[in-house]
Formats: sequence, C-alpha cells, structure tokens
Amino acid sequence: MEKAKIKVYTYTRVSTAMQVDGYKTIFYYQCRHNRLLDGHECTFRRSIRQEKVDAEVDGLIGEALLDPRFVSAMQNQLGMQVDKDAIEAKIKELKTAKKEKELQKDMLAAQMDDLDPTAKG
Repeated sequence: MEKAKIKVYTYTRVSTAMQVDGYKTIFYYQCRHNRLLDGHECTFRRSIRQEKVDAEVDGLIGEALLDPRFVSAMQNQLGMQVDKDAIEAKIKELKTAKKEKELQKDMLAAQMDDLDPTAKG
C-alpha cells in the first residue's frame, strides 16, 4: 500500500529573541496552513530552522556536483558545456581591469590633493 503524499507549502517565519548582546533574529520554515487561517489544515506542525535546511541543501548540492553523471545530465539539460578555462580567463581579465581602474582612481585622488583650494575658477 502506497503512502499518500502530503503537500507542504512552506514560508519563512522570523523570530526575534533578546540575547545578552542584543536581539538575535532566527528564521524558520513552517507550513503556511498550520493555523487554519484560510480553511486548510496542515498536519506538518514542525518549524525547522532555516540554517539547518540550508546547510543540508548545500551539502546535497555539493555531493551531486561530485557525481559525473549528474554533471553531464545537467549540462545536457542546459544544452551547453561549461568551459571552466574561459570563466577563469574572464575572471583574470576583470581583475586586471579592476587594478587599472583603481590605479586611475588613486592618480586622480593624488591630483585632487595637489589642487590649491584657494585658487579661483
């Protein structure tokens, strides 16, 4: 006999608690139908800390990315191959451009420092 599937529509609930060093905000996932506000009753009554769920999801994604079958299936689904070398080259190019812009900014700042504030016009 197959178990009936339960749909759980979750939302994020925010809880703020006073701590010794100030207020601490904690985020939870919980079913949005747990209070019968809209006529639906949810049997899933737990509130799960968002940080725990997010850590589990990150771990699952990390494990999936280590599986070459998953990676190839995702590349086929996306219809493209990800070229790691091209991405690294673009990052290097952008870092070089950033350094050049920072040097230009520093030169302009030095020129501004050399300006005479009492000069007119």
